[in-house]
Amino acid sequence: MDWVQATRTVLIVDVEKLMGGYEDAYTYMDDYLKFAGVSRKIEGGFTLNLDYKTAMGEVPVNMTGTISGAENADAAELSGSVKTDITALQAAILSHKMAMRGLTFARGEGLVMDCPEDTIKAVGYVGRAGMKQTDVEILNLMIGKTKLEDIDK
Repeated sequence: MDWVQATRTVLIVDVEKLMGGYEDAYTYMDDYLKFAGVSRKIEGGFTLNLDYKTAMGEVPVNMTGTISGAENADAAELSGSVKTDITALQAAILSHKMAMRGLTFARGEGLVMDCPEDTIKAVGYVGRAGMKQTDVEILNLMIGKTKLEDIDK
């Protein structure tokens, strides 16, 4: 081995002598360099279903997300997004605050029935039966049977 100052270059004269017993290490390095020279695409998704413990019990908090990008031996560039559905948690916190202030909904107020199951059934009925006429009106607008000019403002 020699050094050429003018070109600032290492000159290797005897490669066999330089490798002297390290052939396996160089083979691994060659394999790594082949692997490292290729960029790989990364894509994935995830879902987390968590339970938030409150004094009123566990409240579900659901999270979904994606990760995408590329990587090679030199660097990785990833981007991601996460969506958190905290509707149930917000409803539980609001319910707790209202209850602590003595604010409640009683039977007969809006769609509140005697028990949660009947309240859910009532809301389902309104969504099912109440939307029948709405569906008809939407279709009439779509097919031109009802004209916007004929609608009272």
